[in-house]
Amino acid sequence: MENMQQKSGMQCAFHDCKSELIQVTCEHCCCSYCLRHRHQVDHQCSSLPLKKARQSPEEKIQQIIGKDLSKEKKGRGGVRNEIMAAKVSLMKIKLKATGDVCIPQDERIYLRVLLPYGSNGQEIPMFFSKRWTVGKIIDKIAAAANLRNDNNLNRGEKKLRLIHRNTGEVLGQELQFVDFQKRDSFQLFSGSAVVIEYVDKDCTSMQLTHLDKYPI
Repeated sequence: MENMQQKSGMQCAFHDCKSELIQVTCEHCCCSYCLRHRHQVDHQCSSLPLKKARQSPEEKIQQIIGKDLSKEKKGRGGVRNEIMAAKVSLMKIKLKATGDVCIPQDERIYLRVLLPYGSNGQEIPMFFSKRWTVGKIIDKIAAAANLRNDNNLNRGEKKLRLIHRNTGEVLGQELQFVDFQKRDSFQLFSGSAVVIEYVDKDCTSMQLTHLDKYPI
């Protein structure tokens, strides 16, 4: 209980406060305060625990990555790492992603689409149907990003292809998104990063050193 004392001429211990006849002694810091500053919060009592600074969304995400990925081991851990990275990325891109609004929510795949090297923009977040083929996804990206698309024409040696950002594998145009989730090696998850780039039409993979041009 707070000890209330009748004392005259005492100065309230809170800075710049005028004295009052009724003084209250804080049982935590043992200083005397006026009625207005009698509570711990009001006189900023030294025994109160320090408040932790609020974390920014970026700091919270970094904390999640650091805790979860630090526990991963080699081998299958690489796949688990990619799953976690995709989940974190998904948190960031879902609010900004564009796509066909007619696609049901449970059928959507969200991707970080890294645009061809030298483009005005670096990337755009988009969502697609997991039932679409890679070829259709490329067409949708080309239309959204205003990219030249000669994939359906016989001319030209360079074609637009979708490339897995982490492995450099060129994704087969007839495959669907669900096909990449069944693999044991590399997989593609909602939230993963893919590169759309002009490569030789028979190209099956991009060298990892060339992938350094695109943001992770």
